[in-house]
Amino acid sequence: MLTAFTAAAIVVSVAVTIYFLLWNVSQLLMSPVAALYVWRHQQLHTPRARAVVGQIAAQPLVSIVVPAFNEELTIVESVRALLALDYEAREIVVVNDGSADGTLAALSRAFQLTQAPLAFDQPPEYQAQSTFAALSRSPIVGAV
Repeated sequence: MLTAFTAAAIVVSVAVTIYFLLWNVSQLLMSPVAALYVWRHQQLHTPRARAVVGQIAAQPLVSIVVPAFNEELTIVESVRALLALDYEAREIVVVNDGSADGTLAALSRAFQLTQAPLAFDQPPEYQAQSTFAALSRSPIVGAV
């Protein structure tokens, strides 16, 4: 005769077998549905369609402003690091605000810079006043 332990083992074994049998049958029934979705995805997302989307959805332009006051020793490496960024839609603006060392000369040697017209030349006695006046009128001030 069967003991209680043997009967319990048989019940558990049958339950586990039925569970795995139902799970495998459900996987077999879902395979054609998954194959249909994969086929539709491949038809809609061709390499040509992805290329068109890549051209239309361009990355936004980012301006990187680099302050360079007396940075002769590190400015060339800093700009090269920024040029090596893996983000194509960018512009790098180096602000050389009256450096007393050779910051501009180092940049000119390394990157073959050319002379650009001066946009605005403010007399030295008004530079500090206008900067602090602009900061005092601004509700939010941020610096990097």
